[in-house]
Amino acid sequence: MPQHAEIIEMLEIAESPSLTINETTFTEIYNNYWEKVFTICYKHTDDLEVAKELVQDIFKSLWERRHSLEINTSYERYLLRSAKLKVFEHIRNKQLRSRNVYGFGQ
Repeated sequence: MPQHAEIIEMLEIAESPSLTINETTFTEIYNNYWEKVFTICYKHTDDLEVAKELVQDIFKSLWERRHSLEINTSYERYLLRSAKLKVFEHIRNKQLRSRNVYGFGQ
């Protein structure tokens, strides 16, 4: 198992826009940052299942776009920003659904 310094070095190397995220790098990114991403999602939704789903969506998107994605910042900053945006999207969609249901009933 790589030591902390080795993991940091791997992530720094992988953050170059010219390199793609492979399975090993993705696993390291996930292991290092999922808790922080989850914390942001849970803090703003106050719903364990929704937070889990949002985290899953964020990492799924990262994996699916790994060959075309260019990250010009640290993985941590990218993921935390993604979490905030995903939470915002969730809240917005929830409000829109609520308005549509309310408007439909009248």
